[in-house]
Amino acid sequence: MLRRPLANGDVAVALFNESSSQAVISTTAAAVGLPANSTGYDLNDLWAHSSHVSTDGTISATVPAGGTVLYRVSPRPPATDPTNGLVSTASGRCLDAGNNQTFCDVTCRRGSRPSGPL
Repeated sequence: MLRRPLANGDVAVALFNESSSQAVISTTAAAVGLPANSTGYDLNDLWAHSSHVSTDGTISATVPAGGTVLYRVSPRPPATDPTNGLVSTASGRCLDAGNNQTFCDVTCRRGSRPSGPL
């Protein structure tokens, strides 16, 4: 297995099969230097032009004899509340106007001052 960190934080991962028969080659997100991510990872096969999701951090592929699979591995974005369109890019948490008073009405009032804690 070879890995190369990419400029945006993704990692390119090459899974090699040096045997004379097809084999499942595996590694983990932690082993290639990616941080733990509760929502999993997107695995984009750069040669087959396909993708799938790893929810447990496993990066694996069935690789033909003498073959290689090349993935671009990206942490998946945090899950969001589908009923709320305001999401903090810093924390990934939804902003709302509920009892916890974590809201900002700048976009609602088109440029007025925030009326709640940020």
